Amino acid sequence: MDNDFRQISVLPQLAKVLESIQLKLNKGDLKIKDNQHAFTHGRATVSALASITQNWFNKTENSRDGRMGIHALFIDFCKAFDLVDHGLLLRKLVKMNVSKSFWLWARSFLEGRSQQVKLQGALSPIRPCPSGVPQGSVISPTLFNVHVDDLEDCIPNYVDINTHIYADD
Repeated sequence: MDNDFRQISVLPQLAKVLESIQLKLNKGDLKIKDNQHAFTHGRATVSALASITQNWFNKTENSRDGRMGIHALFIDFCKAFDLVDHGLLLRKLVKMNVSKSFWLWARSFLEGRSQQVKLQGALSPIRPCPSGVPQGSVISPTLFNVHVDDLEDCIPNYVDINTHIYADD
C-alpha cells in the first residue's frame, strides 16, 4: 500500500547492545502472562492458534457437559507500537515492581524522542514522539507486551475467557 509507511527507528548498534543487557538483567521482573504469544521466545502465530483451537475443541467436542457454543473476537492492533502510552507503560512497570534504575532507564528510553520523515528527497519538520516504542529496537517488543498484558483484566469475571494475544506489527 502506498500510504502505509511504518516508522522504523534507526538505532546505533551500541544502543541495541545496551538494550539487550538491560533486558537480560531485568527479564525476571518483566513477568508476562502465559496468554502472550507476540514477541515471546518460542511462541508465535502457530502457538497461539494451536492453543486456542485446542480450547475450542475441548468446549465443543470434548466436554462432559455437552457441546458448548464458541464466540470469538479478534482484535487487530493496527500500528500497535506507535500507540503505546508512555505514562501508562511506566505506571505498569512500577506495578511490576521493576528496579528503580531500570524504571529510570525505561523512562529515558521512551521520553524525549523525535521523528523526521524523508520522502522522495524531502525532509519533514522534526516532531516529538509523545507515544509509542521504537520499532527496530531490542526491548520495544517486551515493553509492548507489558503494555497489553492486562487487557483481559477489564473483562467481567462471569465471562469465560481464553485470550491469546498476538500482534503482528
